[in-house]
Amino acid sequence: MTKREKKKLIKNNKRNLYLAAWETEKNRGMSLSAFCRTYGLSRKTFYRWLGKEIKAKTINRVNPILKAKAIEIYLRYKGTWCAETISMTLKGMLSASTIRKLVAPYKQMMNFKIPQTKHETYILGTAAVPNEVWSVDWTEYKIRGKKFFILFFMDEASRFYLGWYIFTATPTGEDVAFCLKDIFVRYESRPLIIKSDRAKVFSCAQWITLLQENDIEPYRIRPHCPQDQGVIERGMREVKTWVRANAPKNLIELDICLNEGMFMLNFLKPKIVLNGDVPAAVYFNKTAKIISHISEDLCLAK
Repeated sequence: MTKREKKKLIKNNKRNLYLAAWETEKNRGMSLSAFCRTYGLSRKTFYRWLGKEIKAKTINRVNPILKAKAIEIYLRYKGTWCAETISMTLKGMLSASTIRKLVAPYKQMMNFKIPQTKHETYILGTAAVPNEVWSVDWTEYKIRGKKFFILFFMDEASRFYLGWYIFTATPTGEDVAFCLKDIFVRYESRPLIIKSDRAKVFSCAQWITLLQENDIEPYRIRPHCPQDQGVIERGMREVKTWVRANAPKNLIELDICLNEGMFMLNFLKPKIVLNGDVPAAVYFNKTAKIISHISEDLCLAK
């Protein structure tokens, strides 16, 4: 027997051993990829031993409408939304990994350290579409050592604050569910998705049951990632700055200052600072007019 024939015989015996092992592992439920990885085999070589052809992967083209929608959402929220949240908004029609690839060229645009050319401001289409995604969150405020808890509901697309509620103790699941029902009644509308952090009140039975009854998809942000709630977090920070400047001394004054701060956030700031339609126009189907004497009634800090 020549040296070449010996090598061929050893190779055939080795192949037969691997094929016998594959039959055993396959009956146990192991996948072919896992088998090749475990035994240190090339999947291409093992396919050839099995007499199979490696099929070329079919390229799935992204729907241009969905692609434009994903990029529009990413730019609308200035990169604060993660790919998973955008995928939820699009009802899973685009995967998170696909969205990451789509928005990769736009990440440099979100880096404000790099100088960019000036362009005209415009309002994206998502700002005029209500009831897609709502956000809910709560914050704390202290007055003379006593804690007050303020619960906020906001429409992510238009950045319109739908409601705000003050509690003297940590809000329970029943409290949060009652507030959401109140918003349903006042606005006669329901979102497709509602975003929240991982607080216990947003995972209790009362909250989950209410969302299921109204066909609302709950979306809890990633752990330790407040940037996923960046829009409502910034709004709460602005309101707390407003309230601190007015220094309320009790619950009644806090309620008054909070209402004025939310009026500023919903009506004055978009009209004066952003020079655009106020978010309320999305819900009331008309441009809200700012009356000149309203600013005189505001409780401004001295």
